[in-house]
Amino acid sequence: MDNAIRVEGKGTVRRNPDVIQLTFNLKFEDEKYQKALDLYNEGYEKFIGAVTEAGLNKDEMKTTNLHVGTHYEQEHDGRNYRSVFKGYLITSSLYLEMPMDLSLLSKVVEKIAERGTTPEFTITFGIKDEDRELDEALREAALDAKKKASVLAEAMGLTLGHVKSVVAVSEDSIIYHSRVEMPREMKAMDMDISPREVEIERKVEVMFEIL
Repeated sequence: MDNAIRVEGKGTVRRNPDVIQLTFNLKFEDEKYQKALDLYNEGYEKFIGAVTEAGLNKDEMKTTNLHVGTHYEQEHDGRNYRSVFKGYLITSSLYLEMPMDLSLLSKVVEKIAERGTTPEFTITFGIKDEDRELDEALREAALDAKKKASVLAEAMGLTLGHVKSVVAVSEDSIIYHSRVEMPREMKAMDMDISPREVEIERKVEVMFEIL
């Protein structure tokens, strides 16, 4: 251990986004279960119809979460708080990935607004092949570690030997700088947006032998 030097390398890759990732949150509630279910089904069909009318394939829409449950609220009766039944709540989250096409995105928002179904949703400008870019960032991190070790060794008059160990630090990071949250009460809008680059970061710890 005394004849070794340990360094941490950091690799950062920046790429222009090539896909648009949409996450929609549908929410419907009523005091009667069947009515809540009917509202959800009606809203869902309107939503899917709007997406299809905009030119996207409904089969590309993936449900990532579906929850059916009861909704209670705490109310004060003058002396104590008690749980009061408010209704049955049905929520779901839907995910859609589409090409990096702002005019198509604007059309999707327009059709959803026209149909009168306005779920909360988030627009994220991302990259399609995240694994490839993570691998590239890892290579950059390894090169950075090697460079740092060489600088330290030269400054101290030492000679680097073989690599004794390499550990990829688990905190991989993909930073999406361009993310837009849309409220339920929205209208059609022009997507005058210039998305920033996506940053992909990885770190490694490398131990070099000192000769």
